Amino acid sequence: MWGWMLWGPLSSALAFQGVPTCPPARYVVRDQPILAGATLPGVDVVAVSATQIAVDSGCAPAVVRVRGTRHGTRVRATFRECRDVKGKARLKGLIDIGCTTLEGTFIAKKEHVRRPFSATLSTCGDRAWDAGAEACDAGTGCAVDAHCTAACACEPGAETTTTTVAGATTTSVTTGVSTTSTSVVQRPDLVPTTLTAPGAAVTGAPLSISWTVLNQGAGAAKPSWSDVVFLSQDGVLGAGDRNLGAFARTVGLDPTETYEGSEQIAAFPDVAPGDYFLILKTDNSNQQSETEESNNTRAVPITIQAPDLEPTDVSAPSAADAGTGAIVSWTIGNHGTGAAAPPWVDAVFLSRDGSIGTGDRLLGTFAHTQAVAAGDSYTSSQEIALPSIAAGAYFLLVRTDNGAALFEANETDNTAAAAITIQTPDLVPTALGGPTSAAPGQTVTVSWTVENQGTGGADRPWKDAIYFSGDALLQPGDPLLGSFSHALALPAGQHYDMVGQSVVLPGNLAPGSYFLLIRTDDGTGVFEANESNNVRAVALTITP
Repeated sequence: MWGWMLWGPLSSALAFQGVPTCPPARYVVRDQPILAGATLPGVDVVAVSATQIAVDSGCAPAVVRVRGTRHGTRVRATFRECRDVKGKARLKGLIDIGCTTLEGTFIAKKEHVRRPFSATLSTCGDRAWDAGAEACDAGTGCAVDAHCTAACACEPGAETTTTTVAGATTTSVTTGVSTTSTSVVQRPDLVPTTLTAPGAAVTGAPLSISWTVLNQGAGAAKPSWSDVVFLSQDGVLGAGDRNLGAFARTVGLDPTETYEGSEQIAAFPDVAPGDYFLILKTDNSNQQSETEESNNTRAVPITIQAPDLEPTDVSAPSAADAGTGAIVSWTIGNHGTGAAAPPWVDAVFLSRDGSIGTGDRLLGTFAHTQAVAAGDSYTSSQEIALPSIAAGAYFLLVRTDNGAALFEANETDNTAAAAITIQTPDLVPTALGGPTSAAPGQTVTVSWTVENQGTGGADRPWKDAIYFSGDALLQPGDPLLGSFSHALALPAGQHYDMVGQSVVLPGNLAPGSYFLLIRTDDGTGVFEANESNNVRAVALTITP
């Protein structure tokens, strides 16, 4: 039973100050197992090799540190995984000079286990300890009419009868006047007899499953073990299958008894749609020593479904003014095989080229909170605020499931576009009239005309302002003579006139040539195609 251990000489690599170390050996712990619930109650085998220590009752082989001392051979190992122990466990021991006895301590701090043990060298047959009774399995063994002693010696004149039943073997040996009977511990055999699940599951959605496990062995299954559900593509449990959940069984199970499990997988994993298998494996970590380990799984087919959201019928105005609102409508269809579970977000972008990329502007996001079954659709209509940008040809893009909240069968079809032309106004003062001469401090009247020479309407309120300047250019420091609000929209190609507006000239002006200036959209309240043509001047002579 220890054929997988690594065996090799220790003396050359592990000698210490001339003190030889013991060769690889197996030591048997009787009456007090190292671990509670050991596979063989009352017996543990500690196997020491050139590189590893193993404990029969469930500790995986661990790297061994061996050091020869004047008192014997010191061995130490740390187990990362033991069957019934949480966390790490340690084994510290000393093999006597004669290599016949191993005295040690097994420590598992998290389980509050500190168990001293004493073991003796197993010398029978193939050095393996047979738990029920020693069997003479070295060489050819004993004759038919002989029996094997504990020292692995054949004694003639014994009559041996062996009876085998499921999960147990009983051997009776008769030696003249007495009969002894020794039985191997009866073992369980856990078999999942049913596994029930829906025929289809949707990625990201919950899934309820149930199962039944029967103990068809001759011995009771001691607590505890785990049942694990896997997702497989071929129905045969393998390394690449996905673990969907482990469910602990903390109560034992007697022979012929069954138990039922019922659990819900909170969210089915994101896998490509198609045909799969659910596989239940009972006693997944082999915590039970069973008569048969190959019948612990059961599989049922399942179809995995996934949604596929795709925007269609995106509509928007063919043209709109920059800085204004536009109504955008779209339809989202679920073209997948599974329902789309909310929430997710639809987003609207403004793009130059019709595909979402760097530099595209997000105009709005809109949460969707209703499920959409496969084959169904929904429609949304939203007012989008267009930015103040240069006039030209653009696209309004609708992307559904923006942020990828859903796992979809196809993630490349989530965007659709509608073309739109952005228009901008251009306010230009085309005329300015006023007196040709005036005195300092005099009140004068001026009139002007402003025309929208752009492609879009001017919709926001703006101001026209009259300035006084020593030249025909508006510069910082030029006095403001008056400001006049304009609250009416001005469509492209139209104009308005401001007639007979009074302003007061500055006092203490020296006689000479000056200018009255009109600046439309003073303060830049309107986004325009051209901001450099908003000023017009008219000459004015100041007389004493």
